[in-house]
Amino acid sequence: MTDTDPASLLIIVALIVLALLSYFLPTVVASMRHHADRGAIFIINLLLGWSLIGWVAALAWASQGLRNYNQRHYSLLEWSDATAVNSGAIAGHPVTQRPRAPMHQTLTVGHWG
Repeated sequence: MTDTDPASLLIIVALIVLALLSYFLPTVVASMRHHADRGAIFIINLLLGWSLIGWVAALAWASQGLRNYNQRHYSLLEWSDATAVNSGAIAGHPVTQRPRAPMHQTLTVGHWG
C-alpha cells in the first residue's frame, strides 16, 4: 500500500469534481435555464456525452430556445437583474417593470345536464 500525502489527494479529488462538472455542463446549463427538456438533455448527456458529438449536441440543445417560464424558480442572476432595474439602481434608466412571460392557462368548459 502506498502512502499518499493529503495535498495530492486533494488535487485528485478536485480534478475528479472538475471532470464531472465539465462532463455534465450541458445538464447544468439546461437546469439553470429551466429548459423544458432538461430531463432528456440529462439522458443524452449521460449516455452520449462521452463522444464529443453527443456532448456538443446536448450543450447546443440546452443553450437554445426559450426558457420554461412556467417554473416559479428564477436564478440568482435574473433576480438581481430585476431588483437592479426595479429599484432604479442602473444609472440613467427609469424605474421600469420587467415584462412578464405569458402564463399558459387552460379554460375548462363544463357540460350541465
